[in-house]
Amino acid sequence: MSYGTPHEGSPIARIASIYDKDPLLSDLSDASSNAFLTQLESNWRGHDSANGIHRFCAFESEDTTPENGFGRYLKTHARVVGYFSATYGCDVTTPPQEIHADHLHMVRPLDRTSSAYDFFYRVYRDNPILEDQVVTRDNVIAGLEAGCDRSNTDSDLQVPIALDSAMHEKVIAAAASLVDTVDLRDVSPNPPIVTTIDPDGVAHVHYGFSGPAKKLFVCLGTARASLKVQFSIDRQVPVRESKN
Repeated sequence: MSYGTPHEGSPIARIASIYDKDPLLSDLSDASSNAFLTQLESNWRGHDSANGIHRFCAFESEDTTPENGFGRYLKTHARVVGYFSATYGCDVTTPPQEIHADHLHMVRPLDRTSSAYDFFYRVYRDNPILEDQVVTRDNVIAGLEAGCDRSNTDSDLQVPIALDSAMHEKVIAAAASLVDTVDLRDVSPNPPIVTTIDPDGVAHVHYGFSGPAKKLFVCLGTARASLKVQFSIDRQVPVRESKN
């Protein structure tokens, strides 16, 4: 968030740099030859993560008057940072916030009803800090059977898992196993293999097993199993401050 930040420089800094050789004034000037701000913006736009970072902006709506010196008696006043400089490059999804104050007082809200405080609160609430978490979630496919001297195999069993788009959940890994097994024989592959994972969270599993062998030409049972796929899921959880 930025309050009255001179993204395109300030004419006040340009004028002041004539009388004061402080290099900071030159760096904040709105002159077209301002190499500092040009390079700063170029570095920002060229960074890999720039597109994923929000820029919320507020601008001052009142001129600033000197609090001391001759200017106070002359009642001089000026807009330190203009609208376009204060809102350059900011998010288009969130309109710039007008702060009914001058440059010196725009970040000194009188109370929680002040526009400066309300703007910060709304942006903070709607764009919370996100904490990366990895959780596990299982999906069990029950009822897999194989009779005597028969097999149950599938080279592409598709096992889905529910993902919460609000938390930007995505599957980063998955492992399969046969559980609740009864009379299984010739399990192959052992354990089952997750061959691929789709972006929407569907795991493709290769599994196979055989039922029991006949004894004296008699079938004495049926092989039974469930296939469990454990998904490792990355998600982003909003960090909420304690109310204490």
